[in-house]
Amino acid sequence: MPPDSVFNKPVMANMISRIEEQTKGELTVQFNTGGALAGFGDALSAASSGALDVNYIVYAFAESNLPTLGLINAMYVRDPLVAGPAAAETVLLNCPQCEAEQERNNIRIISNVTTEPLTFICADAEGITKMEDLKGKRVRSASSAGALIAEAGGTPVNISTAEIYSAMQRGQVDCTINVTANLEDFQLWEVAKSITNVSLGTSNGLGMVVFNKSVWESLTPEHRRVWLDSAAKALAELQSIYPEEYARVRERATTERDVAFLEPAPGLQEGIEEFRARELPKLVERAKTQGVENPEAIVENFSAAISKWTAIVDEIGTNRPWNEEQKARYAERIQDEIYGKIAVE
Repeated sequence: MPPDSVFNKPVMANMISRIEEQTKGELTVQFNTGGALAGFGDALSAASSGALDVNYIVYAFAESNLPTLGLINAMYVRDPLVAGPAAAETVLLNCPQCEAEQERNNIRIISNVTTEPLTFICADAEGITKMEDLKGKRVRSASSAGALIAEAGGTPVNISTAEIYSAMQRGQVDCTINVTANLEDFQLWEVAKSITNVSLGTSNGLGMVVFNKSVWESLTPEHRRVWLDSAAKALAELQSIYPEEYARVRERATTERDVAFLEPAPGLQEGIEEFRARELPKLVERAKTQGVENPEAIVENFSAAISKWTAIVDEIGTNRPWNEEQKARYAERIQDEIYGKIAVE
């Protein structure tokens, strides 16, 4: 991720500061950003082999080795405040298949986070406001989002995030499915003219802190607890900062870069959600072909966690962004409901 992204600054920077402070310097972390030591494609092997003690892994780039986590990544959740703890609770507490996958790959995930909602970012000012607008469009997308584009008559294009800028600049793609933050993080606002205020769902498969298994086991129980408690705070900080970041980037994009934020026509959001519901059985069948045991149980557990955290988030407040007291309550619930239940012995 770019050095100034919210993942790195402030979330990971704050997490590392807490760890070093709470262990009084017994643990120190050398933090490298921007794929300097391992890119998305080789992130899993770097952690698995021990080339890196800890790494950031996007499961979609390692789905052949992590198909269970890939299934969780692809499921639809509209609100990142719900998606973050729901995915973390599933991966860390209620997914034996995830544990087996980590064991096979010699890793230990202690922080699973999600993105903000994905949406349409387009090179033209008209953008995407209804399903019919996708017809004939070349759209950078992946996984189930690509199936949505194809069903609507568009052409899904599979390129990396780093290639989007030049592809839009050269007219090789008309739009990209991406997060609002990447207007700034990857300077897409230099080549994009519109973004749609609609949620295609979050990406739920981001291992923000993934240890090499032997390195994790070498830590004392006390040091493991410090890492876990700090990871709980990092999850709460990241997921709750998304609405603030969306508002800040939107303000900059509209006032400094002349990017239009488009409201969807009636039926677009509903159409997306209907498609994602229809797509879920296909994701389950695909997981089976990848060797995932009982993927139905994973879907059931994640769906239950989504319902649970929807209720918790609504109880804390439906306003966005949250105030500091609401963020503190959210962090406390994440600690109590997830991280406090993880054994360190």
